[in-house]
Parts: sequence; structure tokens; C-alpha cells
Amino acid sequence: MGKEKPEIEEKDRVLVTGRPATHRPDNKVVTSRYTAATFLPVAILEQFRRFANLYFLCVGCIMAIGYYTPAFDSAINPWTTLGPLGIVVSFSLMVEASADIKRHKNDEETNNATCVILRRTEELEAEEGAERDEEMADGKDVVVDVNTTYMRAGDTAVDNRPEKPKGDSARISFQKVRRMDILQGQIIVVKNREMVPADMILIASSSENGSSYIETSSIDGETNLKLRTSPHLPTKLLRHLKHGTPMDEMEPIAEGDEDDFSGGTETLEEATRRVSRFSSLCLPKGVCVLRNPDYKGVTTLDDAGNDGGDEEGMFSAFKPHMVEAVKKYTDKDVPVDKNTKYVATLTSEPPNPHVNTFTGKMTLPPVEENGECWDIPLGAENILLRGAVVRNTEWVLGLVVFTGTDTKLVRNSFETPSKFSQLDKLMNQTVLLILMLMAVIISYLSTQSVVTTRRKFDHLWYVGLNENTSEPWPYLPDMDAPAWVPTQKNWVQMFFLFITLLNNLVPLSLYVTVEFVTYCSLFWVWADLDMYCDQTNTRAVARSTIITDLGRVEYIFSDKTGTLTQNVMRFKRCSVDGMMFGSPITKSKPGADEAPASEFHPLKRLLVGNVKLPMASGLQGLGASSGEYEIKADKKLTLNAEMFIRVLALCHTVVVEKDYDMKKKKAEDGGKPAETAPMVLGGPQGPDGAPLGFAYQAESPDEGALVSAASKTFGFQVITRDSSGIRLCVKCPSHLRDPAIVSALKDGSKTLLSLAASSATNIDYSDSPDEEVEVVTEETWEILAVNKFDSDRKRMSILLRAPSELGSLPVLFCKGADSAMLDRDVCTGLPAEDDDAKLAQRAFSRAAKAIETQLYIVGATAIEDKLQVGVPNTIATLENAGIKLWVLTGDKRETAVEIGYSTHVLTDKMHLTQVPDNGEGHVRTQMSMEFIRLVKLGKLPLYQRSIVDEEEKMSWTSIKFSLGKCYRAFTRSLRTCFYSIFFTLGIWKDWAEGKLEIIKEEEKGEELLVPDRVRMKRVRDRADEVIKDWLKSAEGVRQRRKSAHQSHVSVDDAASLASEEVPRVFSRATSARNMLSSLSVEGGLSQNERRSLSLAHVTAANASRDDDGPIVDEDTLSMASFFPDPKAKTRGDFDRRKRTLLERLFAVDRDVRKGKLMKHMNSERLATILEQQQHGPGINVPAPHDGPRALVIEGAALKHLLGDPELEEVLFAVASNCEAVIACRVSPKQKALLVGLVRKKVIPEPVTLAIGDGANDVGMIQEAHVGIGISGKEGKQAVNASDFAIAQFRFLESLVLIHGRWDFFRLSTVVLFSFYKNAVMVGCIVVFSGQTIFSGTPLFDEWTISVLNFICGIPIVVLGLFDQTLSKEYVRKHPETYHATRDNETLSMRMRARWVLICFVHIFTIYYMSVNPHQYGGGYTSAFDGLMASGFEQIGDGEGGDHKSVGLVAYTNVVSVLALKVLFEGKALVHGHWPAFTCRKDVGEGFFSRVAYTWHGVIWGTFVFYIFFISVYSILGRGGPSPWSDFVEVGRHVFTTRVQTWLLIMFTPLVAMTFDVVFKVFSNMFYPTQTQLHLEIECNQRLDRTLFERDMALSSRQSQQSQQVRSEVQL
Repeated sequence: MGKEKPEIEEKDRVLVTGRPATHRPDNKVVTSRYTAATFLPVAILEQFRRFANLYFLCVGCIMAIGYYTPAFDSAINPWTTLGPLGIVVSFSLMVEASADIKRHKNDEETNNATCVILRRTEELEAEEGAERDEEMADGKDVVVDVNTTYMRAGDTAVDNRPEKPKGDSARISFQKVRRMDILQGQIIVVKNREMVPADMILIASSSENGSSYIETSSIDGETNLKLRTSPHLPTKLLRHLKHGTPMDEMEPIAEGDEDDFSGGTETLEEATRRVSRFSSLCLPKGVCVLRNPDYKGVTTLDDAGNDGGDEEGMFSAFKPHMVEAVKKYTDKDVPVDKNTKYVATLTSEPPNPHVNTFTGKMTLPPVEENGECWDIPLGAENILLRGAVVRNTEWVLGLVVFTGTDTKLVRNSFETPSKFSQLDKLMNQTVLLILMLMAVIISYLSTQSVVTTRRKFDHLWYVGLNENTSEPWPYLPDMDAPAWVPTQKNWVQMFFLFITLLNNLVPLSLYVTVEFVTYCSLFWVWADLDMYCDQTNTRAVARSTIITDLGRVEYIFSDKTGTLTQNVMRFKRCSVDGMMFGSPITKSKPGADEAPASEFHPLKRLLVGNVKLPMASGLQGLGASSGEYEIKADKKLTLNAEMFIRVLALCHTVVVEKDYDMKKKKAEDGGKPAETAPMVLGGPQGPDGAPLGFAYQAESPDEGALVSAASKTFGFQVITRDSSGIRLCVKCPSHLRDPAIVSALKDGSKTLLSLAASSATNIDYSDSPDEEVEVVTEETWEILAVNKFDSDRKRMSILLRAPSELGSLPVLFCKGADSAMLDRDVCTGLPAEDDDAKLAQRAFSRAAKAIETQLYIVGATAIEDKLQVGVPNTIATLENAGIKLWVLTGDKRETAVEIGYSTHVLTDKMHLTQVPDNGEGHVRTQMSMEFIRLVKLGKLPLYQRSIVDEEEKMSWTSIKFSLGKCYRAFTRSLRTCFYSIFFTLGIWKDWAEGKLEIIKEEEKGEELLVPDRVRMKRVRDRADEVIKDWLKSAEGVRQRRKSAHQSHVSVDDAASLASEEVPRVFSRATSARNMLSSLSVEGGLSQNERRSLSLAHVTAANASRDDDGPIVDEDTLSMASFFPDPKAKTRGDFDRRKRTLLERLFAVDRDVRKGKLMKHMNSERLATILEQQQHGPGINVPAPHDGPRALVIEGAALKHLLGDPELEEVLFAVASNCEAVIACRVSPKQKALLVGLVRKKVIPEPVTLAIGDGANDVGMIQEAHVGIGISGKEGKQAVNASDFAIAQFRFLESLVLIHGRWDFFRLSTVVLFSFYKNAVMVGCIVVFSGQTIFSGTPLFDEWTISVLNFICGIPIVVLGLFDQTLSKEYVRKHPETYHATRDNETLSMRMRARWVLICFVHIFTIYYMSVNPHQYGGGYTSAFDGLMASGFEQIGDGEGGDHKSVGLVAYTNVVSVLALKVLFEGKALVHGHWPAFTCRKDVGEGFFSRVAYTWHGVIWGTFVFYIFFISVYSILGRGGPSPWSDFVEVGRHVFTTRVQTWLLIMFTPLVAMTFDVVFKVFSNMFYPTQTQLHLEIECNQRLDRTLFERDMALSSRQSQQSQQVRSEVQL
């Protein structure tokens, strides 16, 4: 990307202001992978890294060696393999070239975008082709007067200074340049709504004090605007730079006013003059100020009223390397003397990827004679990063500090990792398995060939084998001896011969077919209008080929803000005076019974002063209705209501800015710009409640929502915020206008509580209140101090002085999280002692806490991040599909929980286990106790003490574990040797080194790999140890005593931190014994069940004992063990011995295979059920209450668990047993770690899906198997890093349940059929080898072998594109159908075994019904065109025993069987509504939806194409000797002269498919899959609907006919 970096990177960056640094990288960014010169070699190399392509290339080379050299024989022409391989590779190269061309176009568009820089006019005019920007300053130059005294240093003779400095002038122009041509050190101009082209220091803007708002959604995913400021310049220096006034001619500034001086606003011309005066734009020969002999490298900001101590420490990091940096990168050859002019210099940190930090300084030359240099500190608030967008600022000026590859955005860029779908992995595993099988078959055939040839060597004279080379031909003694071959071919030669013969066992067309179907499936995703968002004109986009993984998702990890919500904060509810205003938030699950709604009032009712309250005792009979009474305010709000609204309108950091976006929109519409109209008090409002033409800019969306609500809902509008304070437009009278109230508050005679009570109980019983005339008043509240929000206090406050008309009362308004505001120290604490602490950076938190005491609570707010449409229903549907949802968000815990209820991730019936960060010991103990609780409940039986303490015995599992370690060690050794060769030879050294590092990491991971039993024992022991250590700690003892005091239980029983209902974790033995005894007496448990159960001996004493024994002795006897779980039948209910052999081996459905059907139920249980059905329910034993649970954990708590393998397993064990998991306050790295945790801990590894919309979601999107990006308001980084992009979360339902499910079924069938197709053909060849004495002669013609993939590939491609397993409507109504693909139904081991079985059946059927009938050769002739009709004049015309004829008949049967097999593998024989060639108006679907695609694929793609190929191939060899001469007229001979051919090609496929049909009917009738059951249900529903519609239509016609008859009779 761009220019290369210097070999030795300096530790500090030094840039001269306004002077381009040509030795540094330019601003060009390249994302394309190839150039014209490197495309072919690199892309071809990439293609042959694919295993299949490399395999066929090697086989093709082997065939070429055998075909063109005498080393060994090749059974088939090499071009039958190399030719199709070339077509496949060419197609892949075209796809890769197309993708890279798009990347080139995007790079060209990005790098050639127009930008504007400041440049000297003479340089611009001298450069050929330079273009001036005509929009900036109306295309005119800016003339800058340069003060000659300014920038001069070292002259101590004050008398030599002229009386009135005379300066030169410089002309500065605005030049248009391409973005890629921007260099470091240049000054650029960026306008509103434009992207910042490079990292730059903000030095001026159109806003007050040179500030600017930027949007960084493409960098960090945050959509709220961020404020950036220009460096703080000292007062004298600012006035000098702005006006050019010499320092000695400035009027003195009053003491204390230095910090109050405001730079105000300035025009672009004024800013250009100010900036140019200290840059090389005005002084092109100026020298870097760091070379000034008087420069001491310290800050001199005393004139600005700042203490330079901190800055001295800040700049100390620059000093050690400053000298070297100056010598290396500045004009060192220019001599320095007393007349040297110096220009400002920027010193910054070196390039790094940290987007939230920046350290640097701007050094300005001396302003006056004998003056010192000025060091201006720079931080993160002064830098604008590439990728940010300037917002609500007309223009900004910036000094470029980093460009191109040095920018923080590029250094944070990443290469999207290539993902392999589960289907791809299965394909590769199957190919490896086939290769192993192929090696075995070839070895067997080679051995048989050598043995058979040696045994029959003396009888193989007809093929040229004879040990006596002088012997003549048998039966022809008079002829000369031929060139006999005295020896037979050895085993190695035959091995290579059979490699060439059986190379097609691996289907060459497999990857091409799958790739083509996949790309078409990606297009179907784009074309699906169900996933089209008309609001943003956004379609779903598939960016990856792992679409089949969408059909196997088990876990979904979702971001919250912008993913589940619209990222639009809305003021929803508030509580004032003990009453609720605003509609409540529904927390119940869709379809569940709604909870009774609490009483509430509309939000506007807060202003009316007329509310209804529940009748309190003693108020009856006062004229109010029964149970209620009215409170009416006397034309004023209640005091609490007024103060509540004032907190919303005043306690914030919101700034009112001109809305340049509205200006631009109105200008485009031809209207008048909004900000040109004067601000009218109480006038029209903008969309956010600000005055029309202005906008509220908040640091957080929720703060902006509160200010907007105060303005739009309650009429307290913030007009401006400046140095004088906050101006409000108020439409309601205030209690503070009463001097008595103000005086009482000042002298303390009345409290806010008493005043609030009196204002709220001023009851007016008049029939109708007096009409009030609305009076709009303006208030200006003086800002005394602002205590900003921090993570420690979790609140903010502002100290204001009320306007004089409100008594100039000083008021502290405060808002924050409920957990922080309801703290006793805040509401009832004593005021702090009055010390002299200032609100400075070091004492900020202490001073804020000191003043935020004895606060009076006036109300509470509820802000809702508005949900996206359809989110709750989508989540419910995905849950019904068996998919678990984890929400990973950066929000605080309270907000995450509320959003969980809003989205129905959480429901009222769920018990929340909340894990805050209460310290490492507390978090680990809480999770360990929750883990033990689940073990005791029987939810984690493998961790029970009775199991983990059992001695490890020799089992198949332990044998597999040992063999696996040996296999992995062996493969690592082979890979190490292989990569070491490349590393030693220096070929692809970096690549080989990376692979060796991966192998080392694998070895480290292998050391930690232990058997499952050992690992689980360690986890259990670790959990017990954590709990025991905590119980002994002071915190544990204190917690037990506190819990025991609050709950009135023993200290031992209060030892648990586990969040649970009854019974507790460590005291369930007594209740268990009692219930067991009662159930036994009542007959609830049988004697067998009672004997099979034991009781947990866990007591509080065991939990708190001091010995080193385990905390839990025995866990098998949980309360849940007494009762079968209705969702997962216990083993005792079923008798596994009732399973049949076919059920164990043949059934695909897991419940059938495991014996969990009604017929497998034991006699006692079945009799009980039948008795209940006949005589009503018997004794119903309720299961212990342990309903659905949810885990809510903070990111700070996760850091105490992640990274420790044993604690990670504890965390996952708890999380996996929860219905919902919400992780809040998590970092992007923690999101990715949680995804990795699930992938690592679940066995077998589940398919995970991560969905998000911001840059902070990129980590988990890349870590998950499938990454989904939301095209939302948080930039495009998530979309760019994702595999699929959608506009809204609700589209995930269609993407996963519809497209994922369909495509998994389609591509699974394509893969299985591709392997089956080639296996049938090669199987026939292998069987035929026995009749050729294993000589390697193929049954089929070599070119017909190569074309099989094309002939039989088209129908399966059509099926892969259009087959629909269940309709969209049915799947949406029954999301449980997703279980079939999630459980890998189509590619399960038993389903693959079915394909293998039918493959063998078809091989033997085709071979013996095609080849054996021809074993008598010419004995079978045609009745009309053979020997019988023409005598002996056309000898052999009807014969069919030759090699080519027999092979063609067998090949035709193979093609027919494969074509019919495609039809039977589709979920319907006819796709669409028949007839498919008509367009009927009464059919809801269009024409193309009713076409029978599979039939057309079979008819035209297979049979018609096959006839065409055979016809052409039969006449190709007529022109003379050629590779096709052997097949001349074979087709005509076989198909036009032999009746037997037609009999065989009619009955052979029929017999073969009969076996297939019988197998399918048998399996569907007796052992159906879940999909088959749903297909039958849908078919019956469709049939019933059709019959119903037909009956209704018939009834309607009969009714009309009857009515017509009655009318005729009446006439």
C-alpha cells in the first residue's frame, strides 16, 4: 500500500508545517491482491493450493508420463483429465480476476477522490496541470501579510528593531488534488459531510474556538458525534497570529482574563491567514524551529495561565530522540544564524494502531525579540483520523500527520480470514477417505494383475507375451517371429497404470458444481425481496461461500445497539411524585399471557397538574370518585415536576450547533438555508427539539434523548450554550419566581421536600380550572462548574446559578444510573467539609463526590433504544428452531437487562443470575457455586463426584484418545519435515516459517490435552477449591452472617452465592429425604425406581467444614433425579432392549435410533399412561421448581474467568444451561473470546453465527463460523468483515431458516450425488477388470469417461439451484423443521451409508445386466438389419460383443440410472405447478416459479445432450487416423442395428431404480426422517386446502345455479 516505509523507523515524527514530507509514504491505499504482472503466476499458484486441483494435476502428469514414455502404460489419454482441469482452473481464474477488478475499481475511486490543500500561488501556477478549487473563497487567492519581526530570533539589540514592522505578503491558493497525492506536512481543507482523507491535527474550523464535530462510525462503530478541538494557544500568540499585531503593540490584557479570551469564530480566509503565518506557506525558506539555538524543549504556556509541569512530563518522552529526528528529517544543510526565519514544527509519536490515543506537540517560533519558543501540547482531542466524517462544521483546516499506510485506520485494517464451511470440510474428508480407498483398490488390482499374469503367462501369447522371443506365432509357423515381450510388467508399473484408470473416483466436477451452485445461491440471497429494506434501499448481500453453514447454526451471538435496536434513543417513561408517566414496556414472551399493566399517565399529563391517584386512607368523601382522588396544580407544575424537567434541560453537556446538514438539504430543494433566519423565541422546532436550523450535539445518544424530550414533550427548550451559560425557552411558570420560596430555600427555613409536598397537595375542587394563557419566557442559567460523567461515580452533575428573575439561586442538578443515585452517601450523606479543592483534573473525582451529597430525588427516567421491527418475533422463532442466542453488548448491566426484556430474550418467568464485578474471588466463587448447583440438579451429570472419581478404565474412548495423539504427533512430524525443506532452501521462506510456528503452537496445545474424565475431574476439583477458599475468607464469613441475618437461617445455610430458588445448593438433603419418603408412601415411585435412586449427603456442615475433603460427597441424587424431565425422557422410562436391529443400524432419526418411541417404553410406564388415559390422571407429582434461567455477566467479571481453562469450562457449563445469556460491558476482544469459548468447549464443535453492525463487532464476526453484518448507522466495518450483510435483524429469520436450510439440503444432495456418480462409473470399471485379467483395460471409451461429468452434471446443478424442501410459509409456521439441517440429517453417517449401499446395488445391477448379455458376441443379431436379413453379405453388422459396443451400452445405462436418480433425490418429482408451460391467472406464482426445472435438466441437459455427443463423437474419426478413430460409427451400430440394446437400456435402469424406490418406500414408511414427516404433513395440508377450495367453488356455483333457477321460476 502506497510507498514503502523507511527501513529504520524513527522513534519520533518531526514535520515542518506546510512543507510536504516527500520521503514519507504517500496517501495511497491499495486493497487489491494482484497486478497485471503478478496475476497469472500468483493466482495459478493459489488455485493449485486447492487439494482437488493439485490432485488432478498430479494425476494428469502421471498419465502424460505413461502415455508419452515407455516407463509404464496409461489406460486413458492424459488430455481427458488435463483438458477439463484447464477449464475448471480457467473458470476459477476468471472469478478471481473479476473480484480483484472490483477491488481495483474501489481503490481507484478512493484514491482519486478530490481533496483541497493550501499551497503557495506561485508554486501552483508553476506546476503544469495543477487545478484551483473555484468553490473555496470564490476561487480567489488569500493574501497574507507576513510580519518580518515575527519568526526572527537571536537578535538582542532592541534598538535595532524598526519602529513599525514592515512585512512581506504571500498569496495562498486552494488547490484540488487527488487523495492519494496528499503528503505529510501539508495543510488540507475538509468540508462538512466529507471524509477526513488522512490523519491530521485540527488547527482551525468554522466553529467557535476552532472546534469540530466528527462521526467515527467507520473507525470505532460509535455513531454519536465527537467533539474535537484545535490546540489551545496562549492569548497573545492567538491575537498575533489572527491579526498580525506585533506583541509590543498589543493592549494589555486585564489580569485573570487570559483564560477567558475566546478565539470566537473566523472565516476561512481569516483562518488561512492565521495558519499560514507560522508555516512554510509564508516562509518557504523557513527552518525547523527545533533547530533554534534558544529552544530548550520545554513548554512556556505561562501566558495561558497553565502550569507547565504536566506538559514537561508529557514532552519528556520526546527529548531523548529529538536531536536524531531533527538531524534526520529536517533541513540540516541550511545554516542557522541570527537572521534565520523559523517555522512551526509538529513533533508526534510514530505511527501506531491506537485510535483512542495520540501524543504530540506543536512547537511555534518566538513571537517577539528574545522570546522563547512555544510548545503546544497535542492529544487525542486534537486529531482527526482518516475515515472520520466532518459533521455540522462548515469547514476545517488540518495539518497532515500520518498518510497512507501510516494512518491509524490502515494500521487497524485486517485481512478477512478465509472460512471453510462444514460442507467443505466434509468434502475434503471424503476426498481423503476416497484416496485411501483408492490406494487399497489399486494395490489389490496391481497385486491381482501381477499374480494372474504370472499364472497365465504362457497363455497370453495373443497379447504379445512370450518368454521365447524366437518362437513364431502359434498356428502360423511359416511367419516370422513377432517382437515378443519376454517379461511381464512389475507391481509398480501396474500401480501407476491403475492410478490412471481409476483417477475419476474423485469427481473432477465436484468443486466446480458446488462452486457454481453456491454462487447462484448467493444471487438468490441478493434477489430475495423478503430481505429487502425499502427504507434504506438495501438488499441482502452474500460475501462468502459458506452459505451451507447457515443451515447448521446452533449458537447466535448478537450485538445490541444497532443490531437488535435502531440505535435511536427515545424518552419512554418517567416517574415523578410517585406516579408513572408513559406507557410501560412489555416484558412477556410472544404468545405468553400478558402481565397485568400497571397504572400510568401519558407523558404530557406531567404538565397538566391534574392527575388521578389511588385513594389513600382517610380521603374518602372529599368529592372524588370511589378509590381515586384528583390533584390539580394551580397553573403551575408541581415542584418535583418542574425540577425534574429542569434536570433534563440543564444537566448535560449538549451543545447547540448550526445544522449544516439541513442547510445543504434546503439548498438542494431550492429553499432558504435554515440558519440564515433569526432564532425566534418559542418558534418552530427541528426534528430533535432544537430551534429550526440548529441541532443538538450530545456526547451520548441517551443524553440527547433527554434534552430533546425536555424540549419537544415538556416545552423546556435549550436555545444556546456558550460561555455565558445555558439559555432556555420555557413555556411554564416557575415556583422559583416566588421570592418567598427562594428566600426560604436560601435561609434553610424550608426544604425541597416540604415545598414539594405543599405544591403537590394544593387541591382545587372547582368544576373547571381557569384557562391559562401560555407565556413564553427566556432564562439564562450561569454555569459555575460541570462534573462530567465517569465510570467510578456513574453520574454527572452541573452547578448553575439561576437567572435574577428566579432569585439567582445556586442549584446543583445531578443525574446518573439508579445504582449510583440511590446510594446512601448521595441522597442522605453529610456535606463534605469546605476545603479549597478546585475542580481540576487531579481533584475532579474527589470534588465531585464532595458536592454531590444531600441530593433530593425528583424523578426517574426510562430511555428506550427503539427496537428494530420484528426483533421479538424473530428471536422467538429462532428459539423455537433450537438456536441459542447470546447477546454481547457494551452497555451497562441495567440497560442490557431492560433490552433483554424488550426483545423477549428475557421473560418474566426467567430467573436472572447476575454476575457483577465484585472482585476476583467473589466472581469465581459465584460461578463455581452456580456450577455446583447445576451438577446437583442433574443438569451436568458428567461432573458428578461419583463419575469423575471413578477410575479410568480401558474403553473405546480412551483408545481413540491415545490413537488421536499418536496420529497428530505423526502428522506434525511429517509437516515439520515438509515445511523445513522449504525453509532451508529459502523457497517461500516466510510461508514455511509461519507454518512451523503454527506447528509449535499445536505442540503446546497438545501438552494441555488430557482425557475428558481427567479434565472434568480437574474442573470439579477447581470449583470445590474455589468455594472452600472463599468460605474461609473474611468476605465469605461476612457474607454468610449477613445473609443469615437477613433471611433468618443458619450461618451455614447462607453460604451460597448461587442465584437460585428453593431449595438451596448446600441444604437439600433433608427435603429430598422427606419428599422421597412421601412419594414412596403415596405410590408415586416404584420399588425399582426407589432402589435406583440414592440421596445426596450434602449439608451446610459439609460446605463449611475445614478439612481438605471435597465439599460435595455425592451428587447423583438431585431433586431433578426423582422426576423425569418432560422435554428429555429419562432412561428409566424406556427399555433399550426393545429396539430392533434395523432401528439401530438403519434409522436416521435420533429418537428412533436411541429407542425413545412409545413402543420402546417399559411396561410399567406404559401401563401408567394407559391407565391415566382411561380413568383420568392419577397421582401427579410436581417436579421441583427450576424453571428457565438466564445469565447476565459483566465484562469486568469475565476477565477473572477467561484465560483459565478450568474456569472457562465452569463459565461455559453454567451458560450452556441457561435459556439466555447476556454479556454486558464487554470489549471487542471479549466478544471474540466468548465465541471462541463456545467453539472450543462444545463437542462436537457447533456452528456459530455472530451478528453486529459496528467496528467493535468485527472480532466476533471473524471468530464465528458465520459472520453477519448489519448495514446500519455504525459504519461499514462490520459489513466489510462479514460473510453476509443484511439491513435489519428480522431478515436473519429468512437468511437462516429459509436460505440456510434450503441451501444445505441442495448442496448436500449435490455433494452426495457427485461422489455417487463417479463411484458408479469407476465401480463398473473395477468389476470389469476381473474379466480382463486385471490388465487395466477400461470398460468405457476414454472420452466418454471424461464427458460423464458434463452429461450427468447438469441435472444435479438444476436440482441444486431450484429444489425446495418445504415451502417458505410452512417453515415459518413450523421453525422446528430447522432441526433437520442443524442435526446434519442429510449428511449423517447412516444417510451416507444408504448412499454407499445403493451405489453398490447400482454398480452390480448395471454391470451384470449390461455386460453379461453380450458375452456371446455375434450370437445376438438384429432381426431386420443383421445376419438374418442380409445373410453373410454384411458380416458383423448386427454383432454387439466388441469392446466399444459393450462399453457404450453399459455407459448408456449408467447415464440413464444417474438421470433417474436425480429425479428421485428431489423432494418432488415435479417442481412447480403442472402444467409448467402455461400462465394461468388463477395461479398465485408466476411462470418461472411453475417450471419443472429438474425434468428439463434431465431431458435437455442429460438425454438430449448425450444423444448429441454420441452422434458427433461417432463421426469425428472419419477424416483419418485420430484419437477418436476407434469410436467411428459405434453409436449408429449400437442404437440402429440391435434390438437388444434398447431392451437393455429400458430394463436395466428400471431394475436399478426399483431397488432405490423400494429402499426409499421402506425407510419413509417405517423409519422416516423428520423432514419426510413434515413433507407429508405439508402435502396433506396442501391437498386439504385444494379440496376445500374446490368444495367452496362447487358450493358457490351450485348456490348461484339455485338462485338462478329460483329467479326463473318466479318469472
